[in-house]
Amino acid sequence: MTQTKIKPVSHPFLLLLVLIAHSAMMLLVALSFGVTPEVVKLACIVLTADFIGSIILQFVQREACTVDTVLLLVLGMSTIYQSCFGGLEFATKHFAFGVGAFLMCQASYVVTRNPYRAERLKPLWYALFFVLIAAIRFLTGSRGLWIDLGFITIQPSEFVKPVFVLICASSIRTQLKKSSLLGIHFVPDNLMVIFCTGVIAVLQWWCRDLGSLPTFLAVAGFAFLLRFCYLREKISVRLMVFLILCA
Repeated sequence: MTQTKIKPVSHPFLLLLVLIAHSAMMLLVALSFGVTPEVVKLACIVLTADFIGSIILQFVQREACTVDTVLLLVLGMSTIYQSCFGGLEFATKHFAFGVGAFLMCQASYVVTRNPYRAERLKPLWYALFFVLIAAIRFLTGSRGLWIDLGFITIQPSEFVKPVFVLICASSIRTQLKKSSLLGIHFVPDNLMVIFCTGVIAVLQWWCRDLGSLPTFLAVAGFAFLLRFCYLREKISVRLMVFLILCA
């Protein structure tokens, strides 16, 4: 029997769906608030972002841009929603952070396009991690000090988390490199991930960012759990579902 290949959906078609979705939302906004200058401004910014984002995705030239297309869709939808919440005013901060997230996704793809090179650069990620931790500790000084950028305040550990994601990235080959101490076998890379997780948790507690601390620990814990599940099929599906429900 010949296998039938499923033809992937083309990028232009996906981006056309994004434009249709955002145009439909803007039509509803115009029907609710009228064709005001603020509505025209919101529509121009959202649709222009779709157009520029589609150009960026074409230059990236990866095989699958589904996640990026969804991110572009969510960026426009959430911006329209936030702008209409409690009145009509363009959500500048929300849009800026959404654009930043989109650009960071593209930058992260460029950095990790070659997984073998990213794996070889892991010592650099560790060094950068501890340099950032030292800079935050000695430059901020105060225990509860957050970085004030004028329009927003940022918890210092946010600058470390992108590097932490690169540290968490691992291959099966790395997971097979085990060491032994006093008869106990362990993977050095896993110990470093646990240590870096603890450092960020302590930093968040030091800066009194207790709201995002449980979220960070939960995400880091599941990321660490997936290392074992991906390497060996030790953990059954039932146990994984139970752990997720407990979390």
